[in-house]
Amino acid sequence: MKIAALGDAIMASTLIPAIRRQWPTATIGWLAGQSIAPIVQLFDGVDEVIVLDDQALLRKGRLKALSTIAGTWRALGRRWDRAIVAHTDRRYALLSAACGAHTSVRYADEFAPRKGRWHGSEYARLALGNPSAEVADAHYTALKTDRLPAPPILPGDGPVVVMVPGGARNVLRDDHLRRWPVDAWVAAAAELVTRGYRVVAAGAPSDHEECARVELAGALNLCGRTNLLQLAALLHRADVVVTHDSGPLHLSLALERPVVALFGPTSPLQFLPPHSRTTVLTRAHELPCAPCYDGRNFADCALNLCLTRVPVSEVVQAVTQFIEHTDHVHSAKVLL
Repeated sequence: MKIAALGDAIMASTLIPAIRRQWPTATIGWLAGQSIAPIVQLFDGVDEVIVLDDQALLRKGRLKALSTIAGTWRALGRRWDRAIVAHTDRRYALLSAACGAHTSVRYADEFAPRKGRWHGSEYARLALGNPSAEVADAHYTALKTDRLPAPPILPGDGPVVVMVPGGARNVLRDDHLRRWPVDAWVAAAAELVTRGYRVVAAGAPSDHEECARVELAGALNLCGRTNLLQLAALLHRADVVVTHDSGPLHLSLALERPVVALFGPTSPLQFLPPHSRTTVLTRAHELPCAPCYDGRNFADCALNLCLTRVPVSEVVQAVTQFIEHTDHVHSAKVLL
């Protein structure tokens, strides 16, 4: 189960191919919150998606949470042999407590993510039940892209660059330290527009302020005008996606799109699959405090220089290189 946080859910999708290798004929169910269920339903290899109200569970008080847990128990039934809880917080284990599983493992204790290792491989170890297992071939499960809606119609001609200037927000938290400054997004968008690229600003309704600023630079603003599946279709259509460490980053990688990824307080070694088409831009190496994310919290930081020092010119250059070399498959590159 992984019920919230889009990026984490996509990283946890490495569970599916790992389970299939271990138990080829297993029936796989995924307990997902309403906020991410549309994407989980695209995961190849999942036989059933059980959907719960994650807002009620996490934000609407104890009575609503208890009611949601009881409803989840009824929906799950006592028909499962193994429960895999892809959350570090032990309270999530309550959701699967009555599912009948004789074996349960949780993303904590000996299975807690280790510093410097990609989280996708850590999730795969949960499937194997061995925290020391070798999982060099861990990978996202494929997405059923044939089930995506048609992408939005974009005016004009030229390569499509989708920018996600907001993000790093979910039902649990708002991680502003992961976001590049809005002024930098505006300047990068303006330069890309002058080069003839079709720049699209995308994101959730909560990202409207950032996207509105980017729109002033000549971008098409689709922020809040797409649901999650329509956003996925837009990202799938993109020639390049520019974003920071957020749900759209992982969604773009699962859709096998080239990504310019802005990293600061989090480590790309822990959050990027090893063979993705990604150019990572960061200034974390210039600071003794970065990366500062410890798996739960960030340092008490008033100015995230690890991101703010990334120049606009490097973002524009990285986008241009992807577009001018579209036949070349990129492995992850870190520009220091």
